[in-house]
Amino acid sequence: MGARHRIGKLLLRRGLVWDGRGDGWSQRHLRWLSTIRFDDQLVELVFGEYVAHHEVLLARRARLDAMLLEQSTQGSWAATVARLRCMRGVDTLTAVGLVAEIGDISAFKHPKRLAS
Repeated sequence: MGARHRIGKLLLRRGLVWDGRGDGWSQRHLRWLSTIRFDDQLVELVFGEYVAHHEVLLARRARLDAMLLEQSTQGSWAATVARLRCMRGVDTLTAVGLVAEIGDISAFKHPKRLAS
């Protein structure tokens, strides 16, 4: 979000605003960003670095998501992660996070103990 805010604020200070058609940060929005050019070479350089940083973060997130998905299907916690994913609104990242934070759920004698 920080990378996106830096890009958005740089554009806003120069009067460039996404027209709002479609979702922000969609493929269409990213194509629009790639067409933006500035007269000031320094601003062009900074904007390019901001966009490149955003792309690196997206690639990193995709790699980590893939690794988590792969790891969540193996090992002693695979069954727990699979059961948690059956709950509405819980996907791999949330399930793995819960398992990592809680550990062995059977250590809690009552759901109220877990919630507290």
